[in-house]
Amino acid sequence: MVTPIGSMLSREEYLGAIAAGHMRYLSWEPGEIAVRLHGDAAVLRYQAQLEINFGGQAVPRSRYWHIDSYERREGRWQAVWSQATAIR
Repeated sequence: MVTPIGSMLSREEYLGAIAAGHMRYLSWEPGEIAVRLHGDAAVLRYQAQLEINFGGQAVPRSRYWHIDSYERREGRWQAVWSQATAIR
């Protein structure tokens, strides 16, 4: 995952931060999701409004563009890349 501030987090780092309470989503509201499907790969693009607490610091509710890519592996869709960009 590439965060809105440009940090890269592995799956383990991202899920670990959530499990440890270092990253807490207070709200997450996606808008319309556009999907491009190519065989066993898909790319999603959407805006979402979210509010998060990161490392004990509140990040006010803001809008972000999200681009997520998925691959179908053994019949299941898995997220493989994700990027969020703040909308100013």
